[in-house]
Amino acid sequence: MAIESINGHSYNIIRDGDGKVISQVIADTPAPVALVELTKFQFRSLFTFAERVEIDDFANNTNLTTDQKRQLKTLQYDLSIAESINLQDPLTIQGVQLLETLGLIAPGRASQVLAGQNPPTS
Repeated sequence: MAIESINGHSYNIIRDGDGKVISQVIADTPAPVALVELTKFQFRSLFTFAERVEIDDFANNTNLTTDQKRQLKTLQYDLSIAESINLQDPLTIQGVQLLETLGLIAPGRASQVLAGQNPPTS
């Protein structure tokens, strides 16, 4: 068995006596898995300070409807009773996407937050 590089990937390759490939298995090192289980503080830290202020003050946001404020209140309650936040949980995904849809975080930020990326510095 030999490790060979083909098209930018490493493969474990077994060849027969004539040099023909009889087995080929990808041997690339898997990409690191993003941290998905976070404390509440770690989760909030994925948002900028300005985003946290907007999110925390949603009740005074005159651009939001009563129904939207009710949805955000439920999200806030869910966060308050959670022991940790899983970035892959469908409810977390839905909630973060709602923040973006309602304009409480900038377009494109939901995917960054859900990927566990630190917020932009400026």
